[in-house]
Amino acid sequence: MKSASAPAFLKASQIAEKYGVTARHITQLANDGHIPGFRVGTTWRFDPAEVHQALKEVKAVTRKRSNTVEL
Repeated sequence: MKSASAPAFLKASQIAEKYGVTARHITQLANDGHIPGFRVGTTWRFDPAEVHQALKEVKAVTRKRSNTVEL
């Protein structure tokens, strides 16, 4: 039986499907340090809750930048 405290790690393709982007985009975000993840051999794994939180933070920063006016 699976422990309630152990997160279910997902592949890049599974995260990508959830957010409507490509798996390549997800792995690039991870490579660039924008979302948390780790590699198992050549495959990336992600905690969906951590990715969701990181994407919310990236979105908030992006929103703040787009609302600024350059002088």
